Amino acid sequence: MVADAARFVLTLSCPDRRGIVAAVANCITAQDCNIVESAQYGDPDAERFFMRVSFLAPAPVSVESFSSGLQPVATAYHLEQDIGRVDHSMSPEEFVAIGRDNEATVLARAIKSHLEHRVLINGERTVVFR
Repeated sequence: MVADAARFVLTLSCPDRRGIVAAVANCITAQDCNIVESAQYGDPDAERFFMRVSFLAPAPVSVESFSSGLQPVATAYHLEQDIGRVDHSMSPEEFVAIGRDNEATVLARAIKSHLEHRVLINGERTVVFR
């Protein structure tokens, strides 16, 4: 990956089901980006999946263009996601704050959907109404 690549952090939450990690990873690589760190967790009680991915992107990739490229995956998997750009001029505290902000935003959207009764379980599928 090129030395001047931008670093992004993607956080997401969605109904838990097979294929989420593969779909997100394929979307990231399809946009010529390289995953440098990834963590995920499936909550069996809430039937929710949570993921945080840090990746490097070439210069033409922006938050907006990446989000646009992620949209088909977001629709297919009912993702609640947020993405932020980070760089080496930031302090460790700023990195932590960006991660917390992204994760809090994604979690808040997921909880809001649940509280508004827009999440239904249908057999092994979870349906989220927008």
